[in-house]
Formats: sequence, C-alpha cells, structure tokens
Amino acid sequence: ARAGPGGIGGGDFSDLPFGQPNAFRLNLGFSQALYAGGRIAAQQRLAGVARAVADRSLTSARAQLVLDATQAFYDAALSERLVAIAEASLQQAEAIVAQVELSYKAGRAPEFEWLRARVARDNQRPNVIRAKANRTFAHLRLKQLLEVPSTQAVTVTADLDDETLEPPARFADRLARVAAAPAGQTALGRAPVEQAASAVRAREEAVRIARAQRLPYVSLNSALGEVAYAGLPGFDDWRTNWTVGASVQIPLFTGGRLKADQISAGAALA
Repeated sequence: ARAGPGGIGGGDFSDLPFGQPNAFRLNLGFSQALYAGGRIAAQQRLAGVARAVADRSLTSARAQLVLDATQAFYDAALSERLVAIAEASLQQAEAIVAQVELSYKAGRAPEFEWLRARVARDNQRPNVIRAKANRTFAHLRLKQLLEVPSTQAVTVTADLDDETLEPPARFADRLARVAAAPAGQTALGRAPVEQAASAVRAREEAVRIARAQRLPYVSLNSALGEVAYAGLPGFDDWRTNWTVGASVQIPLFTGGRLKADQISAGAALA
C-alpha cells in the first residue's frame, strides 16, 4: 500500500476522528437498575424512616418549647405568689416586733421576748430578698422563651388557688387521649418511644442493604451522542451515535468488607 493524496492507498479518511483539529461531542446517558438484590427498596424505606424521625424530632422540639414556655409562665406566677407571701410574713414580723416592744415598755414582757421578735423579723428579710431574686430570674426566663425584651415589663396572671388546675389548652387534648388509652399503650404515642421504634426499623433496613451488597447488580444502560469534526459545525455536520447495553456487577472479592458491613449492621440493630 502507498500513501496517496487522500490517505493510505488513495482512500479518503478526512471524515474520521483521527487527527482532526476539532471534535465536538454532545452526549446523553441513561441508566436504569433492573435488579439490585433489594437494596434500592431498602434504601427508599430507610430514607422514609429518616424523614419520619426528622418530623417527630421537629414535633418534639416544638412541643418541648411550648412546655418550657408554659412551665416558665407558671414558675413566674409562683414566684409572684412567693414574693407576696414573704412580704406578708415580713409585715407580720414587723407587727409582732411593734406589739412586743409596746408590751416591753409597759413592763408586761421581758426584754428577751422583744429581742427574739427582732431576730425573727431580721431573719425574714433575706427570705424576701431571695424571693424577689427568684422572681426576677423567672421573669427573665419567661421573656427569653417568648423573645420579649428584658427591659419590657411583663405581668403574669394565673389562678394558683385551685388544687386541681386545668391543663393548658395546648396540652388538654393530648392528655385526655393519654388518660383514655388502655393500660400498656400509654407510652406508644410518646415521641421518644416512636423515635426509638423508627431507629430500630432504620437498623433493620441497614441490615438488608448490607446483605444485598453480596447479590448481583443488573442495570440497563444507553447513551445517545452527537459528534462533529468540522471547524465550526453546522446542523448537517453532526453524526449520531446511539448505544444500548446491559451491565452486571458481581462482587467476587472485597477483602472481607461486605462481611464486616453486615456484621456491623447486625450489631447496630442488636
């Protein structure tokens, strides 16, 4: 054979990709799993469990926030009542001191009784200071949860005289359902229990995924490409290349990794 002006042996190879100054390629690939040993379905269920856990965690966090705010509200109301009790006790101690002092000056009471009344009054003053400090802390905690500026005044009104206080409206319906639940099923609706059950289901799916890694993976593959070798290709310069095939992947030797994954998933489930 000899090289002619158009190529080897006089053939024209100008349209071939070899040695072209420019090459333009547009590719579109497609892959569809046909058989994966159940790992894809297990991964979907695992994702669903993770979404359910996240939803329950969000619901639990919101409920905990409402509970904390409610508790802070009643703590502030109780601190108000304790301040009032401490101040009333101090006033009573002041009145006792004044009464004993009059009796002492009139000669009807010893000096020791007057001194003891003064000591009891002085011991009551730290209780008032402590109650006011607890009230300030309770109000600051309530303002923090409600995102109220610390300088803004807050008035807490609650009826604490009833021995059987009604639950807040946010919790009344939930508490009623818990009270009406049969014995042994009260804890089923609690968020921590549901999260634990979801965690068990997630571990079970992880075990299925680890077992499925030992099975073959069969997929259908297709690729559609457009190729052009012109300097600036036009619409008529593109050539179509379409391939369709299938692939099978079988793990023959992984150095014990699949076995270790399966043992680890089983231990996590246990």
